[in-house]
Amino acid sequence: MRRAKKLAALAAGLCCLVLAALAGSASASNPSVFASVTQPIGVAAAPGQLIVSEYCTGDLDSITDTGVVSHFASIHGYPVGTCIEMYLAISPGLGGFAPNDIYVTQGNLVWKIPPSGSPVPSSPFVTLPADPSGNACGTGTHSGITFDEVGTFGFDMIVTCNNGDVWKVDNLGNPTFVASTGTFLEGPAIPPLSFGALGGQILAADENSGNVFAISNSGAVTTPFPFTVTGAESVHVVPPNPCSFGASNGALFSAMYQDNAIWKWPPSDLSGLGGDILVTSEGGGGIALVTPSGGSYVMSQFSSETNQHEGSALVDCAVPPPSPTGIIAPTQTTCQDYTGGTAQTLGQVNYSVVGGKIGQGINPGVFFYYTKITTTTVNQVVTVSQSNTSTNNTPLFGILNGQAWLYPADCSSHTSGTVTGPNGSGASYTIPTPGTYIIGIKYQTKTIAGAPAPLPADITYKFTTSLGGSTGASVLLKKH
Repeated sequence: MRRAKKLAALAAGLCCLVLAALAGSASASNPSVFASVTQPIGVAAAPGQLIVSEYCTGDLDSITDTGVVSHFASIHGYPVGTCIEMYLAISPGLGGFAPNDIYVTQGNLVWKIPPSGSPVPSSPFVTLPADPSGNACGTGTHSGITFDEVGTFGFDMIVTCNNGDVWKVDNLGNPTFVASTGTFLEGPAIPPLSFGALGGQILAADENSGNVFAISNSGAVTTPFPFTVTGAESVHVVPPNPCSFGASNGALFSAMYQDNAIWKWPPSDLSGLGGDILVTSEGGGGIALVTPSGGSYVMSQFSSETNQHEGSALVDCAVPPPSPTGIIAPTQTTCQDYTGGTAQTLGQVNYSVVGGKIGQGINPGVFFYYTKITTTTVNQVVTVSQSNTSTNNTPLFGILNGQAWLYPADCSSHTSGTVTGPNGSGASYTIPTPGTYIIGIKYQTKTIAGAPAPLPADITYKFTTSLGGSTGASVLLKKH
């Protein structure tokens, strides 16, 4: 919520009694007060950690699974005398991000805090620039944050701004503009591919209109739901394995700003809801549950409290890796880098236009696609294919010198697959012995040079492995 509305509510004495509100809840959910925190805003939860940000202080608090609150860290450079809504996310350890690091938004800044809380860096992890129209992202107010655990945005960090801008940020702190809704966006989330047509898209709440916006990885913006949520604060994906933070018996935690409290909901409330989304309300509407149904979506009431939600978080005790765990990696990345978890993710390939066609100076010149597969039958055939989001049939990247390699799990040797598909863009492997293998394909970017410039100018290339039907990985082709 915007600061003026918060302060006005407090000044008017609207802060309600927590226990009375809980007693009056008519929903089937079972919220309870977990801890007392002064003016809580952001919440981040993991199986072994619960972190909350305070309004107007720059302080982060740690809460034990018995509800004991202690100081965790203070953000450097917090503007004295100002009040910024700092929202939080804990890295799930995908896309080259180290697991369990805590990321904190502060307007157009994002700070990276180690799991121990120290040392706090003296400079932010990323400073988001103005968008292509010159508009600043959330300077002096707030921005939302989540991580892509699906892969449709390269397993990057996702940041939303109160001017409607949506950014993705890679593990090196490089920001890429995705799109703008032009609205007062709050907390984002990315549901799994099983979530109907919206699976893999960014869903972000707009507090003013109550809409949930959907943003695709090609930058398309829609308002797909035929319903709104009063004062929509944030969107959250129910994990497939919701469980308790330690011994707290809490799987969902939410900051109740006016109550100076953190509430919890038990894992049993979330049973059977894996892959669905929750939309919290800052306008007294409780929490909505959105479920895919027959090609459309149905909204029902998950929790009906009238208290105002700020940040929320769900605990996932078994974040499943994508299957297969594919990445697009830069030049010189080895099979051992990939299996050892040290491979970096390549977020984009840059190109220029010369005479209406893709120029020769494409950067980088090559990249790798790596993925891990497990076959189960003798002579199983596994294929890798490629597609892109252009509307004018931009060519696919070609494989360099037939380097479509298949490695054993220890990367000790390799054999070659068969190059297939238009422009030599795909590969096929007949694998005699069931087991775990690594696919490593080297692509040459100049194989698309000379083709008509893509429409739209920035498009996404997707790499699909037939085993399991996963999208594998994706990379952005961006005009420079």
